[in-house]
Amino acid sequence: SQNFMALQPVQLPTNQSAWHMHLGGFCLGKSVVEGETVGVIEVALVKKSPGPWPAKGEFTVLSFDDEANHWGKLVETWNSSSRVDKIQLASNFKVLDLELIGPLDNRTTIGVRFGITEHFYHHWHTVLLAYGVEDPQHVQIEAEHRGFQALSKFEAGDLQPKACPHDHSRDVTAWVYSHLSWVGL
Repeated sequence: SQNFMALQPVQLPTNQSAWHMHLGGFCLGKSVVEGETVGVIEVALVKKSPGPWPAKGEFTVLSFDDEANHWGKLVETWNSSSRVDKIQLASNFKVLDLELIGPLDNRTTIGVRFGITEHFYHHWHTVLLAYGVEDPQHVQIEAEHRGFQALSKFEAGDLQPKACPHDHSRDVTAWVYSHLSWVGL
């Protein structure tokens, strides 16, 4: 299925150089064959006011599956874990270095994508970290968050979403593939 889901945009803080926020997330299905992408998560930072991007610092976008050693550990230490701790617990992360983007860049949107390959149904949480952000002009930036091939979504701040729905057609297909390989076909 090609389900596209978008979450409510989230306004980023303008008066702090370092912070973290939960952007919400998506439930993604499981692969039928090895290496199959079961979904894509996109986060776009959209400049909503005139002026250049902040000149220094970085935004780091992290994705976490709902396993105990990823999201489970982060939730336990949400307000006490360091930036490095959060990055180490992430399933995936990408850094947007503001010095590399440059103050002369006239794009209004910058972003990242994660292609997810997975053997089980999981919630995928997205967290945005800011570190060393210098923004004397207080540029208004929103985070837009989209999921492709998502089975469900949950909004920013929902740290414990309800159970993932299952895609029963994929369950049957995965069962057939596993049994065909078992019998040597």
